[in-house]
Parts: sequence; structure tokens; C-alpha cells
Amino acid sequence: MQTNLLSQIMSKARRAHISGDELVMSCPNASYSSSHASNIDYSPSFSFNLSLQVGFCFTCHWSPNLNMLLRRLGIKDSGSKLFYESTHQETPPQEIVLPSGNTQKAIEWLEREKGITKDWVIRAMITSEEGKIYIPWVGVFGNIEWINIRQSKKPKYLAQKGANKSQTLYGWHLGDVRDEVYLVEGEFDCIHLWSIGVPSLAIGGTNLSKYQIEILKQYSIKNIHVLFDNDMAGIKASKEIKDKLYGYFQVSIEKTHDKISKLITN
Repeated sequence: MQTNLLSQIMSKARRAHISGDELVMSCPNASYSSSHASNIDYSPSFSFNLSLQVGFCFTCHWSPNLNMLLRRLGIKDSGSKLFYESTHQETPPQEIVLPSGNTQKAIEWLEREKGITKDWVIRAMITSEEGKIYIPWVGVFGNIEWINIRQSKKPKYLAQKGANKSQTLYGWHLGDVRDEVYLVEGEFDCIHLWSIGVPSLAIGGTNLSKYQIEILKQYSIKNIHVLFDNDMAGIKASKEIKDKLYGYFQVSIEKTHDKISKLITN
């Protein structure tokens, strides 16, 4: 991490100090989570690993990457704009609690069925219960905005009640998005790409909403590669999305990629 960026974080954070490779501070997410008494973290419970550039709060379980931490502290870095500088004002998100479930069962199923390794299941905060896989959609500030449920029965996917599916993109918590990103349909495709070093975001289907476009426009993204299923619905949706993004980004429609052609799942 750059020295000047670390200095900015130290100046913005409360009760911040460095312990080895960990930056310890009062949780920047405290005012957004009822897990903290009076929405204040009096005893520093948040730790950010400077090497891995990922943090964790032991009280509210907030797990941001570097960009999420910067946004929550109100710091602008060289790679992105602050989301709340857009026409959409930031409002404290409703706190959503991820079911504790059984992470080990989720790991076993995802490794067997989707080829997703244990480390990435944990990083994606995926858990499971009998016949259900819980996939949290984490927003740009690191909060869970809604939960998608993969069921063994029909319907195959069931969104959490009251979910605003069209108002976020999946993948912010998996890595840092810079000038190039792949757009895919679903979460598992997105995780696969991040696991091999390819930045990606999932839109949760084939329809890219106006709100999702506004989110993309807040970043320094220059090139977007649309990588949908190679069926009639995916091909049609790819062309529609390219038209929607025209004038904002350089957009290409991808049918294959040397790194990922064997990894994309149905």
C-alpha cells in the first residue's frame, strides 16, 4: 500500500494503529450496523491486512477490500470515484444478516459442482443449509445488499424477499475493479473469473439496469467485455447491453477467452 494512502486512512480512521501487518481501527462501518452498540465502535474491532488488502470487523462481520474501505472513509483513490459523488445520494443500507448455515457443505458442493475452491467460497462469504446455498450480494460499500438463494428444488434461484436486484452488481468484494472488467450473468461465473485473475462483475441475469449502468460510470472503467451464455438469450442480451453502454465505454462481446473458456458454467 502506498505510504500517502496509508497516511490518509490513518488520518480518517478512529483509534487507528498498526500492529505487524495489520491496521487496527474502530470499525468504519459501525454507524451502518446495529451490531455495534449505539452505532459506535468504542473498542477497535476492525483489522485490515496490509498485504492481502482485505479487512474484517469482529463485531459486525464487515469484510471490505481496499476500495470499499476507502469509500467508507470518504477517501478518493487514483482508480475510482467516490460512489456518493454520483446523482444517487448515499443512504445507510438496511442491515442484512447472512444465515450462519454450514460453510463446509457449501465448499463441498461448489468444489464438486462448480469447480470453485475453498478459499473463494470463504472469500465470497457463501454458506448453506439443507438444500440451499446462500450467496450474498455485497455492494460498493461492503454491506450485504441482498441474498440470492440457490435451491435444490424449483425455482432454481430464489431472491431474498424485498431484494433490489437491479440496484447492485456482484463481485465488488472479490477484488479491485480498475480500467477493464468482464460482465457475466451469474455469481459463479464471476467467482471463477476472479479466481484466475480476471476482474468481473455479474448483473444477475441478462438485463443490465439503468442503475447498474450508473454504478459502472462512477469508476475509471474504460473497457467492458460482455461474456454471457452462448445461447439465443445470451447472444441477444449481449447485443442489447452493448447498445446501452455505447458512448460510455469501449464494449466488446466475447464468445470465448483463452483463460476462461473452460471455466464458464451453465
